[in-house]
Amino acid sequence: MESLSRLQLYRDMLSNEKIGIYSSDQSTILKINLEILSGIEELFLSQDEFPEKKEIKDPFILDILRNNISNIQESLDLDKEADRLLKKLNKLVNEYANKREDEAQNSRNLFNKIINELGVYNSKPLKDGEIPTPNRDKEERVQVFLSHAYDDKLYAWALFEHFYSHGIYLYVDWMHHKKMVDGIKLKADLQKELDGSEQLLFLRTINSELDIQGKQMLRSWCAWELGNFYKNKRDEKYMINLYSVESYKNNYSIQLHGLKLYTGISGGLLSGKIISP
Repeated sequence: MESLSRLQLYRDMLSNEKIGIYSSDQSTILKINLEILSGIEELFLSQDEFPEKKEIKDPFILDILRNNISNIQESLDLDKEADRLLKKLNKLVNEYANKREDEAQNSRNLFNKIINELGVYNSKPLKDGEIPTPNRDKEERVQVFLSHAYDDKLYAWALFEHFYSHGIYLYVDWMHHKKMVDGIKLKADLQKELDGSEQLLFLRTINSELDIQGKQMLRSWCAWELGNFYKNKRDEKYMINLYSVESYKNNYSIQLHGLKLYTGISGGLLSGKIISP
């Protein structure tokens, strides 16, 4: 899924930026994410579009990460939050420097932790209940509901911008509502938007899955949204499989059956291929 990688979408956002569209905080988080993930993310992208290719053994990424951190420190003025992020990443570098007995596994674990730390850093400048880029209305666009993990906040915004530029209004709940503590009202609001959406797009990343006692499963809200998008549109569920290269044959993946792997946009709607169980 290289065309929808974090790196590609963040680059697109910055290259298309016009004066005044992004706040300085938003531009900074995009630049920091780009620099941190450069040379790293592409090593872990899913090969679902090319099933004949096998998963490559992940090279150890410590040297790349060290270099990326150094580039940020030299090229950007850092606030306290950015400085705190880099200290956490440097701590990870030191922790993993002594774990070389299984470099492939350690690389994947380290990448997961980098994504987690970026998720924490990214969420603060993006406020709930506000579309980060103003003047984005639905007009005559088809609405597609994005089911995703809250920790993928920045990437969800990048997807929103990507699909908006292609004539689709991607409904991202945190952009429209502040966090709710009333679960009944939250479910009612989500169901209203699910009913008003022509299609659903599930974002499968390391943040949308849980590992409980060695068993993989979807986060509860993602599972609820997928389960409630039925009625007459049960065949209109799609998935972006960003990093996982696992098969769809284990028990966890039963939750994914019925979704189509997103392959592009056709006729103003998402298109994809059926995932074989």
